[in-house]
Amino acid sequence: MLGWITQVVVCLPAIFLAIAVVNPKIASADGNTFLLYDDVDAPGYDFGYFDPPTLDWCQNQCRNERQCKAFTYNHRKQVCFLKRNARAPLKRHWGATTGIKVGANRISRKSNRDAPGNDYKSFSPPTLPDCKNLCDEEPNCKAFTFNKSKQVCFLKNKQDPSRVRYNGAITGVKVARNSRPPPTETGDPMPTKNDVTTGTGFAVSNNGLILTNNHVVEQCDAITVRGKGSARIKEIDERNDLALLKIEGETYAAEFSSAAPPQGRSVYALGFPYSGLLSTSVNFTDGVISALSGIGNDSRYLQFTAPIQPGNSGGPLVDDHGHVVGIVTARLKDIEILKASGSLPQNVNFAIRGEFAKSFLKANGVKPLVAEGEIALTQEAIAATAKKFTVQIVCH
Repeated sequence: MLGWITQVVVCLPAIFLAIAVVNPKIASADGNTFLLYDDVDAPGYDFGYFDPPTLDWCQNQCRNERQCKAFTYNHRKQVCFLKRNARAPLKRHWGATTGIKVGANRISRKSNRDAPGNDYKSFSPPTLPDCKNLCDEEPNCKAFTFNKSKQVCFLKNKQDPSRVRYNGAITGVKVARNSRPPPTETGDPMPTKNDVTTGTGFAVSNNGLILTNNHVVEQCDAITVRGKGSARIKEIDERNDLALLKIEGETYAAEFSSAAPPQGRSVYALGFPYSGLLSTSVNFTDGVISALSGIGNDSRYLQFTAPIQPGNSGGPLVDDHGHVVGIVTARLKDIEILKASGSLPQNVNFAIRGEFAKSFLKANGVKPLVAEGEIALTQEAIAATAKKFTVQIVCH
């Protein structure tokens, strides 16, 4: 089964992708990956939550530890510091409270004072990465919501699909590791000259950031974006086969769809297939979303019918509003399927979901452009708009 899929980049061998995001801002190397949603909350099903430490909590921590002789609590930052030395002179510090142990159970508190140095332990409010890691390490956790203003982390034991709007909250939905490697890309490799291979990418910012597949660029000694000049790799996600490139100059940024496309939605693939054989301008093919997951029910992928060929790797898959819903990544190998089943597959192609691409960009400090409205466009208008942000990537 795993030999039935191949990459859509001219002359690159088939690469079988692993399952989880490796970027440490999203997930640990051996952990799960998360789909992140801004300003939404997965309501209910909380089985654990973590608040910032309070003054009373800080005092109790010190009281219960024999080695703690004093503590200082910063009210503004909500940070608790435990100290081994109670004899250090107190310093003026607005918004801080210092407590000093007097006897076995009594604590004398001083407002707007700090006992400098001698910290041996501190407790800060949970951060978004902390919240993610807590969910990542807890088998029962299927999703989390982090309230940015209150700095509270909620763990959920269900992947509640009915997310609701909640300003200042980030929800992460766990996508478990899969024992079956996901697809790579398109048709049989095609010979090229002078060790040059080609793929596709698209701009995700106005200042030269280009998104593509990692397998398009991972073996390159040098990278060029046709008509734009040289490019360098800025960030990669090997397991989800994504790469972020940087070129000099301005670019026309693509807009991502605000929602995942339903089954049956019309979609269009843009790219530069069979470089040197077909037209040098961008190719535009149409189809529909045929399934909402990939091989082995891999939820990171969409299956679609728009024809793709070697060279389409990394190109945008857009909907009938011209918004990006996926990154073209793979199709079934014709010859292998013919040998196995006696028939040729017809337009069984795969794209990484736009949600994963948006999470990858956010994790690397890039705010993806997300469409606010949906106006159906003609195919001519979709092609004209998508052509502005689609580029050919040349790997030397």
